[in-house]
Amino acid sequence: MPRVRAPRPSSPAAPTALDWGGLAVLLLAATALRVFALDLGLPHLRARPDEFPILERTVEAAQGRFDFDWGVYPPAYLYLHWLWGELWVHVGAAFGLLPTSDYVALWRDDAPRLYLIQRALSALCGVATVALAGIAAWRRLGRAAAASVAAWLALCFLHARDSHAIKPDALLALVALAVVVLSARLARAPSLGRAAWAGLAVGAAAAAKYNGVVTAAVVAVAAWAGARRGGARGVGLALPRTLLVAGLASAAFFVATSPFVLFNESSLRMLDDTLRAVFPQLFGAPTASLVDRFANVVGPDPPAWATRLGPFGTAWYHVAFSLWYGIGAVPTLLAAPALAFGFASREWLLRLAAVMVVSWFAVVAASPVMLARYMTPLLPALALLEGALVAGAVDAAARRSAAVRGALGEGTGRRALAALALTVVAMAGSLRSAVAHERLASRVDTRVAAQQWLAANAAPGSRVLVVGTVFFPWGAPQVPKGLVQAALPARGAGLARAGIDFVVAHDHELFWSTVDPGWLAAQGRALELVAEFDPRAGASDATPVFEVNDAYYLPIAGFSGVATGGPHVWIYRVRRGGGLERK
Repeated sequence: MPRVRAPRPSSPAAPTALDWGGLAVLLLAATALRVFALDLGLPHLRARPDEFPILERTVEAAQGRFDFDWGVYPPAYLYLHWLWGELWVHVGAAFGLLPTSDYVALWRDDAPRLYLIQRALSALCGVATVALAGIAAWRRLGRAAAASVAAWLALCFLHARDSHAIKPDALLALVALAVVVLSARLARAPSLGRAAWAGLAVGAAAAAKYNGVVTAAVVAVAAWAGARRGGARGVGLALPRTLLVAGLASAAFFVATSPFVLFNESSLRMLDDTLRAVFPQLFGAPTASLVDRFANVVGPDPPAWATRLGPFGTAWYHVAFSLWYGIGAVPTLLAAPALAFGFASREWLLRLAAVMVVSWFAVVAASPVMLARYMTPLLPALALLEGALVAGAVDAAARRSAAVRGALGEGTGRRALAALALTVVAMAGSLRSAVAHERLASRVDTRVAAQQWLAANAAPGSRVLVVGTVFFPWGAPQVPKGLVQAALPARGAGLARAGIDFVVAHDHELFWSTVDPGWLAAQGRALELVAEFDPRAGASDATPVFEVNDAYYLPIAGFSGVATGGPHVWIYRVRRGGGLERK
């Protein structure tokens, strides 16, 4: 059997109308999968963790305060969202699409619209990543590989899902791909200018999310490769000048865009706590302050099938869960041969894509925190590898079989269509998941349905007690304006005596929504069930698969097992004159 080789045109022909048309179709598909249901969960403002505090920081920036005392994400990422929001708030007001050009006023009066604007940035990054991956593949690998790469990424469920949220994963995936592309240019023809551009891209990756600094491994390999070929002189202990320039450029970009995180004591402490919680093997055990802060919280246990593998548990989780459900079975099985193919290739774009995948996976696998979205930044590099592998397989089949060669011809057009068709077949499972996820996300969430019921049926000023919330309020229905959210009465005090009119309970297999059935039962006749919102009502008998560590109330698989997103919600009216809280 002839060896599968990466197609590498020495000078790619100018793109034809068919090339541009094909890319346009794939970008339309990518856009549809990333923009449809962009309003998921709204007007509930905590449908995805981190979105609410991110927007709170942008409001601070709009008021002139840029030192946030908040180090979960780099300030540069928050500034970007603020500037993006300011731009479109003013554009929207100018065209009469928004009631005001005042960012703070829009947040106060119509926050869901601001969510849509900010989520659109992630969607745009997702579509731009598909375009960049396709163009980079076309320039270095040929038409067939470009078609396969762009289709792979456009139809990828995990990438499409994470392009819906105000979180840095989609942006980081785009910038990480840029690091690979720029580093490949540096490896092929070393120069200090190319090193600076690659270093700036690493700085941008770290400014999007701290662990974006891992992309420095890609630039380091490229710089050393160029130095070995005699393309750049070294300094000190044979340190390539290109590597030094890249390092200085990346550090300068990060410091210039996120200065406060380096000097604000509160932000540094929060950053240190975050790194210790996510990467205790690398940064040490959590500090006493972090332990105290979470002393009364018992988080969800990671899956036993992963933890029983000890230090390899997270790596296995990302293979058997994050990738298996996030990109599909066939692409997951192709990942290992695609990596081998990339390392064996003479094309630096593929070699460095393989470096990106391996280095990112190794660092993420060192964390005990198991979240599928941690895989999103490596997906563009994996798309390059698997797309090139498919295109190479098509060429190998044509070399081996006269019949295949006759069917595909000697040109690249039919081979591109063959590679595209194979990729669509391989990504069919991922596409089905993306469509099913979008369909569920477009429906009214149970938290929203409960909020709407209260707004329509509770008298103004009614006091509402929400039970079932464990530490974070992501699963809790929001109390509408005009009503009062009440605290749990003291032990022995009756609900009616405490002036509570309604009790809203929410429960789910995700631990952030956990109702104490004993407490509900103890209320006896004090509670009258008046409304219920069950996300599984009318769904099939399929078992939905949720990610236990992520407070995301939409499944990652088994979509037909739920009819909509959100927890199971019950609304009770408090009867006057009976029932004591006896917990």
